[in-house]
Amino acid sequence: MTLLLGTKLGPYEILAPLGAGGMGEVYRARDTRLGREVAIKVLPEAFARDSERVARFEREAKLLASLHHPNVGSIFGLEEVAGHRYLVLEFVEGETLSARLSRGALPVDEALAVCAQIAAAVEAAHEEGVIHRDLKPGNVMLKPDGMVKVLDFGLAKASAADGSSSDANLSASPTMTYAATGAGVILGTAAYMSPEQARGKAVDRRTDIWSFGCVLYECLTGRRAFEGETISDLVARILEREPDWAAVPATIQEAVRRLIRRCLTKDARERLRDIGEARIALGEARAPGAQARSAASAAPPARGVRLRTAALLAIVAAAGIALGALLPGLRRVSPDRVTRLAMLSPNPDADVGVLGTYAVSPDGRSLVFVLADSLGTDRLFIRPLEKDEAHVLEGTEGAQWPFWSPDSRDVAFFSGGRLRRIPASGGSVRTVCEASKGRGGSWGSTGVIVFAPDAEGGLAAVEASGGAPRPVTAVDSKKGESSHRFPSFLPDGRHFIFVVNQTTGRPETRVMVGSVNSSPAKPLLVSGSAAVFAAPDWVIFTRDRALLAQRVDLRGLTLVGEPRLLEDQPEAVGPIQLSPEVSCSQTGVMAYAPQDRRPTTVAWLEQGGRLTQTRVRFPALAGTAAISPDHRRLAVMVVGAEGYGNWIGNLEDGTAAQIAPPGKGVYGPLWNPAGTRLVGATMSGLRQIDPASGADSLLDVGDKLWRLPHSWSPDGATLVMSAMVEGNRYDLQTLSLRPGEKPRPYLATSADEIDGMLSHDGRWIAYESDASGRAEVYVERYPERSEAVRAGVAPSPMGSASTGGLTWRADDRELLYVGGDGLTVYAVELRTAPRLSIGAPRAIRRIPREARDAIIVNDGRVLVLLPEGSRSRSITVVHGWMNEADKKR
Repeated sequence: MTLLLGTKLGPYEILAPLGAGGMGEVYRARDTRLGREVAIKVLPEAFARDSERVARFEREAKLLASLHHPNVGSIFGLEEVAGHRYLVLEFVEGETLSARLSRGALPVDEALAVCAQIAAAVEAAHEEGVIHRDLKPGNVMLKPDGMVKVLDFGLAKASAADGSSSDANLSASPTMTYAATGAGVILGTAAYMSPEQARGKAVDRRTDIWSFGCVLYECLTGRRAFEGETISDLVARILEREPDWAAVPATIQEAVRRLIRRCLTKDARERLRDIGEARIALGEARAPGAQARSAASAAPPARGVRLRTAALLAIVAAAGIALGALLPGLRRVSPDRVTRLAMLSPNPDADVGVLGTYAVSPDGRSLVFVLADSLGTDRLFIRPLEKDEAHVLEGTEGAQWPFWSPDSRDVAFFSGGRLRRIPASGGSVRTVCEASKGRGGSWGSTGVIVFAPDAEGGLAAVEASGGAPRPVTAVDSKKGESSHRFPSFLPDGRHFIFVVNQTTGRPETRVMVGSVNSSPAKPLLVSGSAAVFAAPDWVIFTRDRALLAQRVDLRGLTLVGEPRLLEDQPEAVGPIQLSPEVSCSQTGVMAYAPQDRRPTTVAWLEQGGRLTQTRVRFPALAGTAAISPDHRRLAVMVVGAEGYGNWIGNLEDGTAAQIAPPGKGVYGPLWNPAGTRLVGATMSGLRQIDPASGADSLLDVGDKLWRLPHSWSPDGATLVMSAMVEGNRYDLQTLSLRPGEKPRPYLATSADEIDGMLSHDGRWIAYESDASGRAEVYVERYPERSEAVRAGVAPSPMGSASTGGLTWRADDRELLYVGGDGLTVYAVELRTAPRLSIGAPRAIRRIPREARDAIIVNDGRVLVLLPEGSRSRSITVVHGWMNEADKKR
């Protein structure tokens, strides 16, 4: 069915043809409801008339609709108009890899970068049980910003035999299908088909690995791995001949050569087993000095905040900021101008609704917010405050910490290690500059953006149009500063306020005034969180668990008068340490998230996702839990107005008792091997608690670095922990409990190393590292160092999931951990003789997104902490809040 320009298919208006192939014709179209461009693929009429194939395709489309990854082209829907079936797909602007290869081979660095992203896309699909079966350059789009998108996932898998084997042109067609001699069905583009696919046999994920090898070969050589005048010739060459290995440039690393050969091994049993290994190999090949870093655990961040191990939340709670109380005072400000917005997807049938960070526009008319789907993919949505609808900003996968341009036309955000921007109405995403782990930004009236590019160090400034950032503040390590973050511009576009993150000292933190001309910053106030400027001349901050507003003299840059009480704190805007509590416009609009006060229940997570409730119930928000060595008791952290408290739940009789009141407890409680005491983190150092009597004492280690305890040696004499060390982020350390002993470094690099978990025999250690920008799990010998072996992808501290865990099975033959999505528990088999080897990860559990923490037990079971009842996080919007503050003079 050929469509004319301007034709309407339901809400979609055809704009231009894009191409055609065996699966139908593709058009560029506009979604008139959501105001975005999409791609429409009209299915062949013969296909649409076959009810069995349509039913099968609908099942595939539902599966694929849940597949979200930055390198995967999304499927939005399967529609029907006047008897014609069509797919609604993500429209990806750019050039196909096929078109690019028509001009010759890619430069080596570009080829490796492109293919690494292709491998990441296929890996994400394979982890969800989706096989592409038609992977080829024609299904790969190269976007102008360097992002790669793999298209048409699963389309060939759902098709059937209806082509002709005699048509030689099919070898170059976008998608081809043709029948074998009745023994089976051959699917895919012939030049990239695996031997088993060419024979019409059943295929699995290894067929994609073969096709990937063909694509990698072509990117490096500029020629196809297998060519022929007819399809018969092509099939014969695939089945009987090897590619021309001499065509691979001599400059290609040997590791990449081996990778191509392993992908193009004709016997599927001998082929590369996991496409994730290809992604890793290509990443290592691109990284300078990667081999030298391998012993230091090079690896790439995935997703998911861990309440148990990420200190990002640890000190947040210590400072009393991330887990605030409800805002009854703000609700009384102006009842007729208070709106509660449920920030859910505009598609009510989608499995989404996990709200992340957000920001109200300067004009007070719109809200931008991060929404995570069931697979943990974050995207930006825009919601006009006067409308009950929201639209997604395409291309913002992985977005965090959005903030607005002064004219409310653009949104800046962090994703993929970069600071980016996009029009609020939708459009192309532009990279502004590098930002490895963004910790907030602000866009000034002069067109300059000030932002925190990393979890460590000072703030930087960059032109909003892009360019090289320059430092504007520097941390003072002598005062215990580790980073500056969450800037907020003042109206002059030159000065801004920011919060100082400290590794030592009191929970209350300094808020400073800085300048884009890099002049020395001056102190403004102390607060429990980042302060926010609110027009015309207010600064909003927290102190002693209360939300306050105070006027500021914009000329003298000093506070004026007394602070006005806006009652108790809300829930922080985000999970990162010192996150702001509210977002404000220039027009008197304030947005905040009411705090979740629900009790916490405990349940066993069974296979298949079924929950078996225990009788344990904690009276408040609880997380960072640990199960006792005998599996009978659960120690948790509960946050109160004065700080951490600790409770013990008895999993046998369901009782729960407080052992340390708020302000006297520890973060991340860890049982000793005998189950007789707990050790955990406080702002003053490591503290031990007797769970029977509640008696506690500090461990004297000679300093007050923030340390997170992770595991004990089998004899209980040595503690493994991570410490926030100046210049190195988190390092792994050990501490002997013999009198007078001090912490000793085990693994100290400029990257984060956390979750150091000793095996039960004390001979091996597993840990997480993000040495190359992505958090992964590694295993090596203990106590002597050895080459680290990668075991799998771990969550990073940038996502929105609140789960975590890394555990050895009791017999030390398996390692159990939470994967890159922050939700899936994996088990991987380990063998230590004759050398350490690690098997392929297999998924064993899926953690509910609403879980406050997940504890992986060493017998393979998983225990989760869940909020009692159901609640969708919402945002409260208050208009004219400053009028009420003026009344409180």
